Amino acid sequence: MKNKFAKWKPYIFLAVLLASLVPLVWLGRYNYPTGDDYYYGTEAHLVWQQTGSIPQAISAACAGVAKSYQIWQGTYSALFLMYLAPNAFSNTAYHLVTFVILLLLCGSIFYLLRPLVCHFLPGTCGEWITISSVFSFLCIQTVAFQSDSFYWYNGSMYYTGFFAVTLFFLGTLLRYLYNGKKILILPLLLFAIFLGGGNYVSLLPCMLFVVTVTFLLLLQRNKKTYVCGITSAVLLLSFAVSAMAPGNQVRQDGMWKIPAWKAIAKCLLQGSAIPSPGPDCGICLPPCFCCRSSCAFYRRKTGGGSPIPSFLPDIPTDCSAPCPVLCSIP
Repeated sequence: MKNKFAKWKPYIFLAVLLASLVPLVWLGRYNYPTGDDYYYGTEAHLVWQQTGSIPQAISAACAGVAKSYQIWQGTYSALFLMYLAPNAFSNTAYHLVTFVILLLLCGSIFYLLRPLVCHFLPGTCGEWITISSVFSFLCIQTVAFQSDSFYWYNGSMYYTGFFAVTLFFLGTLLRYLYNGKKILILPLLLFAIFLGGGNYVSLLPCMLFVVTVTFLLLLQRNKKTYVCGITSAVLLLSFAVSAMAPGNQVRQDGMWKIPAWKAIAKCLLQGSAIPSPGPDCGICLPPCFCCRSSCAFYRRKTGGGSPIPSFLPDIPTDCSAPCPVLCSIP
């Protein structure tokens, strides 16, 4: 009996994972665009309405990326996906957002853990399925804001989507380190270019990991150092292209009037005057960086004015991120 359970255990865990995804995907049928989905998707949508041509819609998206690169932010690959939001073509297509995001996330976890478990540990195929299923289940079911992570295209693709792409990149890197197949070099470089234009939350740890791996291979005088070194260089260069965008400075000047370190220092010194975040604020930063929803909650409770100290910047009321820092950092 015990042997039979061990044999079927991986598939039981996989079945539980798939069953847990059914209600999430089903709710996606009632999903509709909101916020930045309309702003970024406008240009491609107008071209699509006028011409019905996908290449021309893509061209309009590229023009939008070039414009935003100059006036708002430098994350070029993320902007490209934003400008090609599903609602640019059809509101019905937007219902697929949840399915695509969950597929990317689960697929990337399984893809990354396959070489890690089966080659580097090593483990069995059944153990890989079990561990991947458990990790996927926890990553999905413990998310605090599932609406932002799996249903809102603009936010979910920018964070969850690029996190998944990062895992695909690392999974490809591990496969190359294991078997050294030259066919993996091109995907590695393409992933590096794409990730360089994504959000910095996923990009920066990925850069540190790749550079560290390259350094360790160099110490061992491993032949794979050259490919990893080129991949690191491409990743760093792509990040530089994103970071040096004129729009980043424009956005930074508009969001923050004083250096961030001064704001943090004053927050620490005057912490007693700052209220705790409200229930809508993500617990990812100190209370001084709570969002407008927290401020509104505070005003309703006290009947007073805004609790944000005068030295902090005024955060737009339509800010969709859980914290203003996330709004100001690409």
